[in-house]
Amino acid sequence: MRRALFKGAFLFVEGQSDEKLYGMFVDGTRCQIIIAHDRSRVLGARQVLASDSFPGAIGIIDADFDMLEAKTPGLATVFQTDLHDAECLMFSTCAFDKLLFQFASKEKLAAWKAAYGPDVRSHLLGEAALIGCLVWHSNRQKLDLKFEGLEAKEFVDATNLKLDLHLFVRHAKNKSLRHDLPDDMLIDGIKERRAAAQDLWQAVRGHDLIDYLAFALRKTLANCPASMVARERLELDLRLAYPEEEFSRTRLFADVRAWEAGQESFRVFREPRQTELGL
Repeated sequence: MRRALFKGAFLFVEGQSDEKLYGMFVDGTRCQIIIAHDRSRVLGARQVLASDSFPGAIGIIDADFDMLEAKTPGLATVFQTDLHDAECLMFSTCAFDKLLFQFASKEKLAAWKAAYGPDVRSHLLGEAALIGCLVWHSNRQKLDLKFEGLEAKEFVDATNLKLDLHLFVRHAKNKSLRHDLPDDMLIDGIKERRAAAQDLWQAVRGHDLIDYLAFALRKTLANCPASMVARERLELDLRLAYPEEEFSRTRLFADVRAWEAGQESFRVFREPRQTELGL
């Protein structure tokens, strides 16, 4: 039905935040974005369309833990993020530095850096990756732990921004009603996954990074009200601060460009404006 009205490309994405991010770079005159509302539905939709030889449709999904497990989507027209997810793509660039500059207290930030090191992003990455490692471990061992609504204040030290593994696993168990799981077993699982994760950007979840940053801006690096640094607000600010030239250097962008090159009439991403302006 859509093809009858639109002759351009279709891009399937997981959720609304993905639509808002990739929509900043899509050529809206030649591509329409369809929200599938789930990773598996992106894959399912592409499988159905591929079996029908439907032309001009692709999908973009988060890599999640696939890179660590050497997995691929198994579909030539489904592309993955370079890092764990789209939020990590943004967090790894100067978009994070811009946010920190806007929200952090100069005095508190300087004091924390003097005490614990100059690289705030790497510190948050290393600590939040421990959360991702438990998610990964839970998935692999089918522990059915729940990770929605984690509260950093329950397991993060507001002074040094270090994650306490014992407090964290107890918090996760409480959220999941899995008090039967021994703390030491879960901690050993985290450490095992951490040792196996050669690239922490593949292990960390973007939402955990953003929640960790929000906690730091409320308690440690600033005194921001919770509403000012809510996850949705920080995600919006990251998107607004994410440079187009950074996205155009991703493997994801290159993969989609390679797909476009093999098509006669379909286009997903427009040319970066910096290229258009000759900058």
